[in-house]
Amino acid sequence: MKKTYPGKPEKTVSRRQFIYTGAAGAAALLTSCGKKSNPSGPDNGALGNADVALRKITDYSYSSLKRTIENMLNNIGGISGIIQSGDKVAMKINLTGGDPWVENQMGCRAEDSIWTHSAVIRVIGELVRDAGAGQITVVESGGEGVIQDPRFGYLAAISAVGARYINLNGSAPYSGYATLPVPDPYNFTEFRVNAVLSEIDTYISIAKMKCHYTAGITLSMKNNVGMVPGNLYSGSGGGGTRWGLHGPGGDLTASGWHLPRTIVDLNQARPVDLAVIDGISTMDKGEGSWVPHFVAPYRAQALLIGKDAVKTDAIGMQVMGFDPLSAHYSGPFVISENWLLRANEKNVGNPDPSGIEIAGNQPDEFPLQFHACDKNPDVVGKSNRHLIPYFGQHPDDQYRL
Repeated sequence: MKKTYPGKPEKTVSRRQFIYTGAAGAAALLTSCGKKSNPSGPDNGALGNADVALRKITDYSYSSLKRTIENMLNNIGGISGIIQSGDKVAMKINLTGGDPWVENQMGCRAEDSIWTHSAVIRVIGELVRDAGAGQITVVESGGEGVIQDPRFGYLAAISAVGARYINLNGSAPYSGYATLPVPDPYNFTEFRVNAVLSEIDTYISIAKMKCHYTAGITLSMKNNVGMVPGNLYSGSGGGGTRWGLHGPGGDLTASGWHLPRTIVDLNQARPVDLAVIDGISTMDKGEGSWVPHFVAPYRAQALLIGKDAVKTDAIGMQVMGFDPLSAHYSGPFVISENWLLRANEKNVGNPDPSGIEIAGNQPDEFPLQFHACDKNPDVVGKSNRHLIPYFGQHPDDQYRL
């Protein structure tokens, strides 16, 4: 039986028509917060019912990566519970920044720091294909130049699995946009999106493990910010910046409360069926080289997979050395609300680690401690590189910086 989501009309056959200083490398012990653990070893690929599979993996070697991901999928019940024969599948990747110039800023490969690695995309795509998917689409906002750039492995990965690439910043190859309703909204009652997101049966978020200047952290749920066309949600900022998601009408002084709640709205409109977090090699103190005092690469050597995005992101936060139950404007959420708590308020998922079963490695086995972004009154704009204020709170909130 096909999965159905609140606010989406049921279909008898399918739902297709519905619509982030070397000090950063200092070792630190991470707390486990009383989570439930799976006694199986990290290489145990037996079929199980864990909520989240977590593995320590040192590099992106194809053979070991594929074997590891196959085992991880088995630990959470197997891919057959996610993909059914003939399914249309979308894999949302993270190419934030959208241009290879970031490598000049960071002095390392973008795939090893800022973007979802192509090797992870290929392996997930192969397993999805082999499970019987009828059509696989890799999606992201923009990034077409990166996809085609021979310095990276994205085009090869997409071609290897017989997938296509669709730029979510526009309506092509469709004649117009589709609309996805938000069942229990904070800020948006609906979102206009590329129609591919209304046709798919299974939605996979393949995110990069990073801190985020505005939202605190960016994991599988935050990855959904890139699912809407920038030109439709630019607010007063214009230029396809999605500032309208950060603040009402593009008012960035309100991002501390507006963006976290928008993340929850986006995940209600298009829930994640499979959350994959690439933390094998990433960056610290931010989501891109435009963030002050970033560290890259940052080799966390972590890979997470789960069917519940809230639970997967919660364990991802623990791996990073943070408490997923941090109060608003605390912990990594330096200038924002904790959007995992907001998600729990809307019954999207529960981030309490004590109720999350983990298969494989445990968060306290990862020695690296991520660092929240500096509390800086300005952040470099992602589009036009000028300084813009990023502080502000909802008038109803009692939290103070």
